[in-house]
Amino acid sequence: MLKRLPFWIAAALLLSACNLPLQQNTPNPQDVATKVAQTLTAWPTQPATLTPNPSAILPTLTPTGSPTPTVSATPTASPNDPALTLGTPTFLDTFVTGSAFGLKTPYEDSALQIEATDGALVFRSLALQLGKRWRLTYPYAKNLYLEGTFETVSCSGSDQYGLMFRAPEYNDGIGYYVALTCDGQVSMQFYDGTNTHTILNWTAAPSTLAGKGQTNRLGVMAQENSFSIYVNGVLVKTIGDNSLNEKGHFGVFVSAVDTPNFTVKLTEIKEWDLP
Repeated sequence: MLKRLPFWIAAALLLSACNLPLQQNTPNPQDVATKVAQTLTAWPTQPATLTPNPSAILPTLTPTGSPTPTVSATPTASPNDPALTLGTPTFLDTFVTGSAFGLKTPYEDSALQIEATDGALVFRSLALQLGKRWRLTYPYAKNLYLEGTFETVSCSGSDQYGLMFRAPEYNDGIGYYVALTCDGQVSMQFYDGTNTHTILNWTAAPSTLAGKGQTNRLGVMAQENSFSIYVNGVLVKTIGDNSLNEKGHFGVFVSAVDTPNFTVKLTEIKEWDLP
C-alpha cells in the first residue's frame, strides 16, 4: 500500500509543486492560512529532489471521432442529484481565499497559471498539449461524493477539466481522474505512476452545457469499487474498477488541448464522506 509523505516533506512541497498538502479535515480557513504561512517560513528552500513538476508526465486522453452530444439549453434538476440528497457536505470551499489548496499566492509553471481570486480558483493554460495539471487539497477520503462547479471562460472542443481523487500523495499523479470536455463528454482514467489506464472511454453527457461561458457541476460518487459520474446532478455512467482501493486526497485538474489560453474557473468544490 502506498504511504503518505512524512509531514516535513509534504510541507516542503508547498513551495513549488503543483499539489500542495495542508492539515487535517474541516479546519477554520483562517487557521489554515496561518499554518501555511508558518510552513513557508519554516521551509524557505525546497530540496532539489522534490523540484520536478510531476503533472507533466500525465498524458491527456483526447477524443477522436467522438459523437457530438445533445446539449440541453439549461440543466434540468434531477431528484437523484446527490448534491440535493446528501445533506451538509463534509468539505466545502468557495475560494474566499486559496488557503485550502495552498494558493495564498498564485502558482505558475510552463503550462499553467493558477490563482485564487474573486471567489474562484482560476486555471489559465499557457501552452497546448502538455498533459494534465492538477491541484489537490488536504482531506483524505475513500468513499465519497465529490463535486466541482466549473465556469468555462475560454474553451472549445476537447479542452478538459475535471476531478482527481484517491491520490495517495500530492506530487506523483497517482489517482483517479474524471474529465469533462468543453463539448460535453466525460471519461475516467487511472494513473498508476507509470501508465495511464482508461476506465471509461469518452461518453456523451447530454446534461452538459457545452462551450465557453457556461457553468457545469461535475461530480463523482466513489463507493468501494463502484464509480458513478454526474453532470449537473444527472447520472451519466456507473463503472467498476479495483485499481486503487485506499484513501487519498482529492482536487481538480485541467488539460488544454484545442484552445490557446484555455481558461476555466472552479467556483465551488464540495465533498461528502460516505460510509
